[in-house]
Amino acid sequence: MRRAFALITGSLLFLCVVKSQAEEDQAYKQLMKDVGATFGSLGKDIQAKKSDSAAEDAQKLAGLFKQVEAFWAKSKTEDAIAFAQAGEKASSQAAESAKANNLDQASAAVNDIGKTCKGCHGAYKPKK
Repeated sequence: MRRAFALITGSLLFLCVVKSQAEEDQAYKQLMKDVGATFGSLGKDIQAKKSDSAAEDAQKLAGLFKQVEAFWAKSKTEDAIAFAQAGEKASSQAAESAKANNLDQASAAVNDIGKTCKGCHGAYKPKK
C-alpha cells in the first residue's frame, strides 16, 4: 500500500514538474517572438526616421532582454546571461540615441543587437 502511494505521489510530482517546464518553455518561446517582432519594428522605425517610435521600441526591447536574462539566470547559464545583458545595453543605447534624434548612432546600436542575437542563437537555438 505504501509503495503504491509512493508511486502515485512520485508520478504526480513528475507530471507537475513536466507541465511546469512545458509552460516555462512556451513562455520563453513567446518572449523570443516578442523580441524578434520588436527588433524588426525598431529597424523599420529607424529606416523610416521615426525617432519617437524607435525610442519606444528600443526601450521595450531593453525590457524584453531583461526578461531573457532572468530566464537564463535560473539555470546559471553565464554566457547566455551575458548575451542578454549585451542586448539590453545595446537596446538602451539605441533608445537614448533615438530620443536624441541621432538615428545613425541608434542604427549602430541596432547592429550590435543583431550581433548579440546571432551569437546567442548560434549557441542556444535548437537546430531544426
